[in-house]
Amino acid sequence: ENQPPMIPRYWSAAILLLVACRAAPDRATSLRVTIDSTGHYPVVRSLGEAPTESAKLVAVVDGSVSSQEFGSIRSVLLAADGSLYVADPSNRVVSVFDSAGRFVRQLGREGRGPGEYRDPYSLAWLGPRLALLDPGNARIAFYEPSGEATSSPNVPSISGGQFIRLYRTPPAFWSYSFRATAGGSEGIFVQHSEAGTADSLPLIKLAAGAAVGRRCTRPDEGISFFSAPFGPELLQIPSPDGLLVAALTSGYAIAFVNRQGDTVRMLKRDIRAAPVSDAEWSEANADWVAFRAKWPTAACDLGEFSRPKFKPPLQFIFYDDVGRLWVELTTADGPRYDVFDATGRLQVSIAGLPSTGGVDPSVAGKRIAIVGRDSADAPVVRIYRIGPE
Repeated sequence: ENQPPMIPRYWSAAILLLVACRAAPDRATSLRVTIDSTGHYPVVRSLGEAPTESAKLVAVVDGSVSSQEFGSIRSVLLAADGSLYVADPSNRVVSVFDSAGRFVRQLGREGRGPGEYRDPYSLAWLGPRLALLDPGNARIAFYEPSGEATSSPNVPSISGGQFIRLYRTPPAFWSYSFRATAGGSEGIFVQHSEAGTADSLPLIKLAAGAAVGRRCTRPDEGISFFSAPFGPELLQIPSPDGLLVAALTSGYAIAFVNRQGDTVRMLKRDIRAAPVSDAEWSEANADWVAFRAKWPTAACDLGEFSRPKFKPPLQFIFYDDVGRLWVELTTADGPRYDVFDATGRLQVSIAGLPSTGGVDPSVAGKRIAIVGRDSADAPVVRIYRIGPE
């Protein structure tokens, strides 16, 4: 597989700035939203408990009703009528299911011709048309509601990792790409709209030395890499209004950054972080411990991993079908999703949903589709309804 170039990233210390706040109107009985506009950018802080909605499981789609069970699921997409599209790159197929989870048809087929694909990677809507990222053919294929294939613009043939996907920001979407710079290359998001390919948005760069992983050279001259157990990661996605949404998973502070790299708005919220138990630390650290036992003389760039007291609260961020920002959280009170409107005001917290597992969920109306695993560790899609029937 072609891997995306290593993306140097930078994180401003300004994200940790705490400032005095100016009160804004309440939206709920115990929720208070404050906005401070005295600094270089507004800081929107949500205080207290947000209105809570629960999620009810309404369907589980495992692929067994189609011609073959899922080999893997890389992308799911709900339509307004409740139908579900599933991209399965292992079987090289895109399957369509109705709102009850029943198999309807296969969309397109494997190949290199119009409407065909080699690597069904990620799905998004562009108006009524379905967009399919296909790195195997280095293009984005478009399908009409009838299933007929239309145009297929070319994109770089980049694969590997959940980072490579279509980022849904209705009525447009974005794809990952890169461009040459004086120092090599930089990662960018490219916007796709009904008018065609439009703006690009550079990714944030992390300062040198900010990495928390380990790189070890073994006595056999091989190289091994290890991520820090419960270490911070940098999440970044494009927004519907052309800003970069970025957050370190180690804290609840979400920055909105323009194309020039300036922070224009910040969301903050206090959270009761979940502690790391002995069993969780032992499991997360097992590969590193086993490596050090097998290769005690391996030369590693840093020493042993330090055990954090708490798990990173932020897990994933994404936009829904009406442009609201969803924040997946791990807290001391259990998992939840916070949902913000376009101004950064917290609207609702949602309980009863599983983790995304790093695969982009899909929201349509009151329904959300989330990829998971069944009891036999096979991939499935679970569809939930948010709120009352």
